Amino acid sequence: MSNKILLGSVRYDNTEKLNIASELKKFSAANTTPDITGGHGAAHALGSEDLQVLYEVSRAVNSTLILDEILSIVMKKSIELLKAERGFLMLLDSDGKLQFKTAHNIKKQELSQSDLKVSTTIAEGVVKTGRSTYTSDAMNDDRFSGKQSVLQMNIRSAMCVPLKIKNQIIGVVYLDNSSKANIFLQSDLYLFELFADQAALAIQNAQLYTELYNLQRFQEAILDKTPVAIIVVEDNGRMRSLNATAARLFEKAYAFNPDRPLLGENLLRLLPDEERAFWQENISKS
Repeated sequence: MSNKILLGSVRYDNTEKLNIASELKKFSAANTTPDITGGHGAAHALGSEDLQVLYEVSRAVNSTLILDEILSIVMKKSIELLKAERGFLMLLDSDGKLQFKTAHNIKKQELSQSDLKVSTTIAEGVVKTGRSTYTSDAMNDDRFSGKQSVLQMNIRSAMCVPLKIKNQIIGVVYLDNSSKANIFLQSDLYLFELFADQAALAIQNAQLYTELYNLQRFQEAILDKTPVAIIVVEDNGRMRSLNATAARLFEKAYAFNPDRPLLGENLLRLLPDEERAFWQENISKS
């Protein structure tokens, strides 16, 4: 059914609907070639167990459109998936700088502000190059062994992958382990990248949903303040929404009880006989 917004004799047909939770990007292990740096061989094919785990975590991150919930799920599932000690999710702000959004440890506990210490060398390098990276032993890896942040935090194994939407980086997910070397393998990075692709899409959907929700709230506030009565009706005359001015109009002009719920009522049945034909014609033409 289409919705009509009637504004006096002006008609607006609002038939297009925006599907916020659009179909998410599908992946195939056979056709995916991740961009890997720091590895020592070709990307590994995923086994059935890995695919099952990936399916489960992907479904989890796409189970909600609330951004904070998605960020928390992404972090917890990343740690669970790859057996990391800690994990951090950072998103780029409007100035292109990484900002911490959520951080958890292996016990799925959210880390406090004082615990938010991460190798900026690794995270910023991923943003700069757009390429994932991992190290099985950062203390003995020529790329990182001399970096102050790596030495201070005694980082052994670490992985960091970009969150990308159409080749545009929106943030990174970082995992590390300071107690053991050789925790992460190249095949783990491959799995991590596939998960990050799904997570990035879920994050984008949540951001879009939040923007649209805020816009809707803003529009509703504007409509409620306008002195013009606005009513949204379906083809059959059923009222889907109306602003405060329209509600007052029914109360004053037609002596309706102000406590009577109007949504869901048929507009044509509420109007006097002499006005019904006019509005029936307007609804039919819209």
